[in-house]
Amino acid sequence: MMIQVRGFGSGFVAAAFCSVMLVLAGCGSSEDGGKVAAPPELGKAGGQASPGVVPKSNLPKAAPEKTIFMGEVTAADGQPLGTSVTLSLHLGVVRGLSDETNTSAVLVGDDGRYKFEMDSPPMARLSASGKGLLTMATFIGEGNGIPSEGKTVVRDFEMERGLEVSGRLLDASGTPVDGRVIATWPMDLDSWRNAKPDAVRVMPYFQARSFASEGFSLTVASRDIKLVGSSDGYGPVDKLTTAPASGVEIRLGEGASIEGMVLMHGTREGVSSVTVVVNAKDLNRRMEEVPGAKFSEVVTNPQGAFHLRGMSDGVYALMASSEKLFPFPYSKGTGNDWVPIVDGVSTSGIELMVYPGHTVTGRVTKKGTGEPIAGVDILHSYGLPKVEAQTDADGRYRLFPVTSGKLYVAKEGLRAADDNPQQRVQMFFPSGAAMASILKVDLGDALDVTRDFEMADTITISGKVMRKNGDIIPDASISFITSGDAGITHYMVKVKNDGTFKLEVLPNISGCVQAFAPGYAPGLSDMVEVKGTSMSGVDVILKAGGALGGVVVDPQGKPVPEAEVLASHIVRVGTLNSNTDVGTTISDSQGRFTLLNLPVGEVTLIAKKEGFASSANQKEAVDEGKTRSDVRLQLP
Repeated sequence: MMIQVRGFGSGFVAAAFCSVMLVLAGCGSSEDGGKVAAPPELGKAGGQASPGVVPKSNLPKAAPEKTIFMGEVTAADGQPLGTSVTLSLHLGVVRGLSDETNTSAVLVGDDGRYKFEMDSPPMARLSASGKGLLTMATFIGEGNGIPSEGKTVVRDFEMERGLEVSGRLLDASGTPVDGRVIATWPMDLDSWRNAKPDAVRVMPYFQARSFASEGFSLTVASRDIKLVGSSDGYGPVDKLTTAPASGVEIRLGEGASIEGMVLMHGTREGVSSVTVVVNAKDLNRRMEEVPGAKFSEVVTNPQGAFHLRGMSDGVYALMASSEKLFPFPYSKGTGNDWVPIVDGVSTSGIELMVYPGHTVTGRVTKKGTGEPIAGVDILHSYGLPKVEAQTDADGRYRLFPVTSGKLYVAKEGLRAADDNPQQRVQMFFPSGAAMASILKVDLGDALDVTRDFEMADTITISGKVMRKNGDIIPDASISFITSGDAGITHYMVKVKNDGTFKLEVLPNISGCVQAFAPGYAPGLSDMVEVKGTSMSGVDVILKAGGALGGVVVDPQGKPVPEAEVLASHIVRVGTLNSNTDVGTTISDSQGRFTLLNLPVGEVTLIAKKEGFASSANQKEAVDEGKTRSDVRLQLP
């Protein structure tokens, strides 16, 4: 088995496209045109997994702070794959943005299995690709971070074969050029939104290199596709085609041009070797199409000038950056600009400002006492680059470079004590996962910024999750639902083995603790009002709930096997109505289904099946301790 680390190939351009696509399911590209080089060994590569299904009880145990990734890769049609398959792990995915541009990749063994071990990533995307196969991807990660004791992740891929499209990129004179081609096709947005995070899904796009000597080759999932071709110095060009197809020609360089300069903020000197990324705002894009596919780039010359040719009518976003220079974010010119092209008229005189970043320093003290706080983690990751610092014994810190006005600060047991505290979020620091406060920083023309702040004790709600008779439930998870505009907290907490929990909340809110556990219907605590101090004794009683069963049928009344049935339940907390998913199952060969442990009251059922529209929302009553089997869900 071989493992390699590789970049996305086209640097910021690919990262810009992947920043959109990672929201869906990771960056599934084939930048090397389908060729698989012999990669060098990286880290620890496990041996081949034994043939056959590995029972969960027999899964190998990862070393502390390590994760073992393993699984099987087969063809969905049951035939031999007939080609090599590469598993790629895209690391550090946070809020849909790629935290790193490096990718770990492993070639699948001859027996169709893969297995490797590496440092546990907080979040990642695992994708599989091969020549003639559609790229498939799945999400890796946990809302509460990676457990320090290590874990094993099993993901099996059933690869689907696609249609081949090949051709060349040409300049205005008809000469083949190097570049990139992205194929996109209509996507089922509902399917993507409703898919489980760990589901393995076909990517709704394919990206490949195009070489002047060989052209490009892509594998697509639809007959009707849009190709977007681009090359350095040329604007992106659309071309509609029908798959399969060969000899497709995408001609670049015909149209208007955009010219300008990249200048250093403060001195206004031209800056060479800066990459200017152009991303088209496609006003005619259909909602079901993949966003962000129309992009290109150009590098400034020794005088700092850039020239983009072949720009069709539209609105384009320009952004300038390099490895150590970033778009200047505020007044007196910025590193970003929107440029319209109308009726083929070229534009010039564009100025994009770059700079090395702001330096933010400050001191962190305890509210009420003014004592310095050491060991506070401070992170800047909202924009690029990601930088981290920790306060010293005097509570002081320094961050450089900072390019956006948002910092994340964390220390166990403490929270930022600003007058208007924002919602706490989970972030990943060198010291591990932690709940962080969001701190705003005013960045202006002055590049040295001071940001002192105070921290106060965190406010928590604690209690137990138990049965009506007082027996504890140790395998439950809890979250907090507020009764106001703040909504549900964006994280869940596992209860301890003794059934107790402690959950961080913001001051001056009211709401309920919601608990989930296998074999029980979701439950709520009594309403609580949180002031400026922690609360204890907030218990949640879970009950078995009820069950609903029935059949899924087609428009002719025939049973539909393998249909997905989902149940949701409206939880009302104060003035807030929260629609919560409470169950999902798949119909059997006779179209029958059963949903267990549903909350008492009214639930909404919906059935879905590929090739059908979803059934209408159907409300059903659930009685405690009772099972109904008369539900009928019809697919239109």
